[in-house]
Amino acid sequence: ESDFAQAIDVHFNPDWQYSCEQDQMKFLKDSGKHLCKLIDAGTAVCIGAFQDDKLTAVVEMYYNDTLCILDSVVTGRDHRRQGICSSLVHYASQYALTQLNCQTLILEADEEYHAAKIYESIGFRPTEKLYRLEWYDKSKFQ
Repeated sequence: ESDFAQAIDVHFNPDWQYSCEQDQMKFLKDSGKHLCKLIDAGTAVCIGAFQDDKLTAVVEMYYNDTLCILDSVVTGRDHRRQGICSSLVHYASQYALTQLNCQTLILEADEEYHAAKIYESIGFRPTEKLYRLEWYDKSKFQ
């Protein structure tokens, strides 16, 4: 329960563009419950970085027999620019390759966003471009 609450805090973004703080908290709690179900089903893992028993960063990993997608890589606001993200992604990647026996790792990042440079610094390379069109109905968040 404590780790779950801390994960919500790490993911919380005061500048969330989709709606209000209350809606974001509901979204994060619902997403966390769904992640827990996938972990129980053996198709997901969540790895966190801790400093003095405080969760500072987290990465979610979804996998099958040979493929692992690293997703929702987040470092808490007070712990950024300390190398935690790169260390966590490196550890999670090694875990996926050695413990989950995955052969392919996928990390999605906007090529202009700072995270892409972090991932490349630890060995990930761009192999494909993904184009996405998003639409959301703001009324569903109110």
